[in-house]
Amino acid sequence: MKKILVSALALSAVSAFAADANPTLEQRVSELETASYLQAIQWNGSFEYRYDSINDEEGTTKASYSPMRLRVLLDAATHVDPKIQFYTRFGLTKFTNDMSNGSGEANTFSATRNEKGVALSLERAYVNYAITKDVVASAGRLPTIDGSPIDMWDNTPRQGTYPMLAYGAILDGLALSYNWGFLPDQYKFSTRFIYTPLYNVSSDSTLLGNISTPTLGGFTGGALQEKATMYSVMADFSTKAVPMISDFSLVGQAVVSKDIHLADGVARGTNLNAALANPALGGTGIPTGDAGRQYDFTGSTLRFNIQNLVANTTLNNIANSNVSIGFSYLHTKIESKGYQETNTAINTVVAGSKGAAAAAALAKKLGIGKGVMTDSADDKIQGSTILVTATYITPFTSIKSPQIGGEYVHGTKNVQYWGGYTADNLTSFYATRGSGYHAFISQPLAAGVNVRIGYMKQDHEFSKGYVGAPVASTLKENTVYGNFRYTF
Repeated sequence: MKKILVSALALSAVSAFAADANPTLEQRVSELETASYLQAIQWNGSFEYRYDSINDEEGTTKASYSPMRLRVLLDAATHVDPKIQFYTRFGLTKFTNDMSNGSGEANTFSATRNEKGVALSLERAYVNYAITKDVVASAGRLPTIDGSPIDMWDNTPRQGTYPMLAYGAILDGLALSYNWGFLPDQYKFSTRFIYTPLYNVSSDSTLLGNISTPTLGGFTGGALQEKATMYSVMADFSTKAVPMISDFSLVGQAVVSKDIHLADGVARGTNLNAALANPALGGTGIPTGDAGRQYDFTGSTLRFNIQNLVANTTLNNIANSNVSIGFSYLHTKIESKGYQETNTAINTVVAGSKGAAAAAALAKKLGIGKGVMTDSADDKIQGSTILVTATYITPFTSIKSPQIGGEYVHGTKNVQYWGGYTADNLTSFYATRGSGYHAFISQPLAAGVNVRIGYMKQDHEFSKGYVGAPVASTLKENTVYGNFRYTF
């Protein structure tokens, strides 16, 4: 497939010269240079089609839905210079013939994994520059998703640089890697520093609900910017020299982010008269003297810090048994300060005209008085998740040795995994606050063609989400899925 793509591109590049029976020397040189560069481009990609049958049950409430989705990822890499490599990936994920969610801008953190219609999005675009043979600098949209143990699902090579539980989001930034050479050749050990700052940017202060001071920078109407620091350090060790294990890897990573400002729940200039017309609040709106008046929300005061520690290890083909085991651990610590929404109009006009109960009801409706994973204005919250993955490649070579596997995940009440941005499943399986079980069989059909059938069960002990403290939950989710994958 790669050769076909290169040949087709080379043909199109030189076709312009075909009409000229006597091309000049410059044209012939240009043709050769173009063909040479195209040969330096490596092409590949993947196509997936997935069906899910999801059944939810919480108390007496039951719901079921059966979405179908397709995903296309197109990769290209160039190695024109031995010291510089460029990698890029475009793609999309969409629901089949979706009439209600077929447009809109993809989230920067999920891009190609958002079900946002047929527009291609940028998932990766980064350069690796070898400063020395052991020091590599990277810049761009980095490969921060699809890390281990995702590769174990279909017995594929390692798909991402960082463990799945580390980020769970597509990030832009800078990285510096160092390959340590003090170990024997059969051992590989590297360390990496990654800098991925988060920004809020707007050209109009009235539209920037995330920043509590609308004239940030001392002026109105110009570009506004707010930055939250985010960085990570990582150590990666792998070897094939461990007795009884074909391939062993161990990764440790710490992710730190400071002063993230959570967006407002409502926009500035929200007309409280319309909100108060809600029958649940009396239905009469703001008193006549204030009818139609817009009360500016002062903006979110909610800021929070994140400290995540992640460990991931994989033991492949233990004792030549075709059994592989992966273990992942995530510990999260969140420091939350402030509330998502503050507004003096709630306490003055609303409470004065409707009473404290109406003010409290409206505050709840608008998400006021909530922190990240807490209902307090100043709190520190810690939680953890463990994930165990095990697979077995069967010896049935006549049917291409299908693989069977299973996963167990358990999350505590206060753990917060942000991986819902890029997870293949629609129920945030790896973010479960409770216990989750996953069984699957992965059947190769031909070179690069694979079908995986699986079952996921989630027993939630606490509610989903990150705004406000988790509360007890009896939600149970069951998913049966089939996934077709073709890589080329």
